[in-house]
Amino acid sequence: MSSTSDKSSQEPQLPIREIPGDYGLPVIGPIKDHLDYFYNQGEIEFFRSREKKYASTVFRVNMPPGPFIASDSKKDVLDGTFMPVTSFFGGYRPCAFLDPSETKHARLKQLFFSLLASFHGKFILTFQTSLSEIILITWLTLQVAPLGTLGLTTLSKYVEDLLIHTFKLPFFPVKTAGFNVLGGMIRLFLALIKWIGLAGPKLHKQLADEIRDVISTEGGLLTFSTLEKMPLTKWVVYEAIRLGPPIPYQYGKAKEDLTVQNHESTFEIKKDRMIFGGNNNEFVVDRFVGEEGDKLLQYVCWSNGRETDNSTLENKQCPTKDLVVLLSRLMVAELFLRYDTFMVEAVTTILGSIITITSTTKACKKQ
Repeated sequence: MSSTSDKSSQEPQLPIREIPGDYGLPVIGPIKDHLDYFYNQGEIEFFRSREKKYASTVFRVNMPPGPFIASDSKKDVLDGTFMPVTSFFGGYRPCAFLDPSETKHARLKQLFFSLLASFHGKFILTFQTSLSEIILITWLTLQVAPLGTLGLTTLSKYVEDLLIHTFKLPFFPVKTAGFNVLGGMIRLFLALIKWIGLAGPKLHKQLADEIRDVISTEGGLLTFSTLEKMPLTKWVVYEAIRLGPPIPYQYGKAKEDLTVQNHESTFEIKKDRMIFGGNNNEFVVDRFVGEEGDKLLQYVCWSNGRETDNSTLENKQCPTKDLVVLLSRLMVAELFLRYDTFMVEAVTTILGSIITITSTTKACKKQ
């Protein structure tokens, strides 16, 4: 994505094309797309059918969850076109929903950067000692419920729609719980297990061999430096993040006139238009291998920005972007220090996937 003032002689000049698609009739159009996304077509077919209809990967569409929960504000935009009620956050708008133009955004983000720096040497040990603890998810469920569906059919789907897709859900069911949560990591770890599990024994052996060989030659400890010597582990994590990011879709308001390109055309997006991006659905283990693979990392945008960009005080990119990748690599490493292979079954829910591990083969020798 680039502004209209950006120029690069190195990039091919693709023809400018008007963005296809429309939003339909007022009220009726958004409601139709809402029902198509959640019930009539489902998430994948919703986008796939429109991509085929318009012969373009860039098109106009009403964004989920749609009426009547969605707002039209330039602010309060992160994991959807709405913001959960502030009771979830002690009555405050958290940094993630603040716009960089707001003074508190920079102050809070600087605090996060300082905290991350102060705990730098404790992340790996803390993760390892906490790996088996149960993570509560009710707090997260009530916030992201408007983005998901239980997969109900017939009349029951309309009851679900009224209850979780029409109005913001209240905080009182979890008020007494008194806990925060690594909500994004819940989704991401499930995605890691899902995609690695479905990839099969061949990949499992490659990962186990890489992880155990590096650990055995580095004194038996899992550290930052040993993780850097596990390229396959890193590639698998990036591919899992691409397919199952903590926030599946990214939303944002264009603050200036922009141009975006797909493989065949250039599209102009005017200031104040909402931009929304999805992802492909095939797990390719070696997608990010080598120099050409490194170039593709710029298209991994799970953190409210490109993977190749840095989180700063001036943008809304996740300040823990690098920590998320680190913990994901740790998760894979710890998994294959314990097991040779495993099989999974996955069922889609509001929070992503419910993963059932149907069989495991323990490692013959724990490192």
